[in-house]
Amino acid sequence: MLKVLIADDHDIIVSGLKIILEQHPNEFAVVSCCSHGQGVMDFFSENTADVYVLDIGMPHVNGLEVARHILHKQKGAKIVLLSMHDTREYLRRALALGVQGYVLKDRAAEELVDALHAVAAGEVYFSPKIRAVMENTPVSAHREEISPVFAELTDKERQVLQMIAEGKTSTEIGELLAITEGTVNVHKKNVMRKLDLHRQADLVRFAIKEGLVIL
Repeated sequence: MLKVLIADDHDIIVSGLKIILEQHPNEFAVVSCCSHGQGVMDFFSENTADVYVLDIGMPHVNGLEVARHILHKQKGAKIVLLSMHDTREYLRRALALGVQGYVLKDRAAEELVDALHAVAAGEVYFSPKIRAVMENTPVSAHREEISPVFAELTDKERQVLQMIAEGKTSTEIGELLAITEGTVNVHKKNVMRKLDLHRQADLVRFAIKEGLVIL
């Protein structure tokens, strides 16, 4: 039986996918449902799943960042990304990370079980529309998925950067990450120093450019 975590910021999607998997009680056990990336990180700090079904565009910590963290920390973890987007850029980033599944949200109800079976068997699964993108325009998985300077940021600094780009205050970020406002500001200063950026607007533009915030 596969232990599955589902994460999406739309409750109706989480509920629908959970119901689908519950129709296969001998194959899947939904061990957690999260509404944002920080919830997945909190779960992962003390627990693990076999397959993580992650929305790319989650708030606080996006699905690509969560996938990167999990794949680095948990050997053998399987990731299935959910997305409304079939763009080459998101696909390239997913492939570069080593993600095994990429399912478009409008096909998730029909494809999720097949995707879970595939990745559990060590195969990859991409929605047909995604496969068409790959066939028509080859997508390289060998390029860095993030800029070298961005790679210098710690996980916590990436989280702070994404939340700044989402418009959250230092107080709100501190509450979400369970750290003090002063610590948030230290992370913010470190991010600015490492990226050689000097205004908050520049941080927001950088976060969008690097795909931390999915528009």
